[in-house]
Amino acid sequence: AYNAILMENMRKRLTGGPAVQEQDNNIRFADRRNLLQEYAPWRPRVCVEETKALMINGAIVACLWAWALLSSDCRLQPLQMGTMAFFIRIFLKLNKINPSPENPENPDKAKMDKAKFLRTLGLLVGMLIVAITLVTFVPVNLAQLFKMALPAWMLTKQTVLVNLFGTSILAATACFLR
Repeated sequence: AYNAILMENMRKRLTGGPAVQEQDNNIRFADRRNLLQEYAPWRPRVCVEETKALMINGAIVACLWAWALLSSDCRLQPLQMGTMAFFIRIFLKLNKINPSPENPENPDKAKMDKAKFLRTLGLLVGMLIVAITLVTFVPVNLAQLFKMALPAWMLTKQTVLVNLFGTSILAATACFLR
């Protein structure tokens, strides 16, 4: 593509045609390989939701935070409910971005739905692993590395912190990634 554009521009200059206009960088460098796209096509991509969806996700997180903070013994139920809610939200977002074929007999329909399901599941599980690692393992390992003591509230309220941080990460995923 790049060579064709350059040859066309050179031909126009040689024949005295109209001035060459600046090309978009996506067109000019279309032949260049992006290693991230080539070797990680499954990676999360930035896709910002519309304002209404952002407000809905914020309301879900606010309810889950209130449940986690006000309940005396909620364990990980807010995080579980948040995972289910944001699974549905992300799956619907992927359906809106890339709808399945209308024909139910189409062999690509099942394949596309399976890919969307697995992508949603991968996003949620990956972000849950990140959230739980950042809340539980990183502070303990840093405290051991620097020979410091963790505050008592961090150890006693670890499930609340996992709930708060996990639901926040899931909400950010539903709002800004696909």
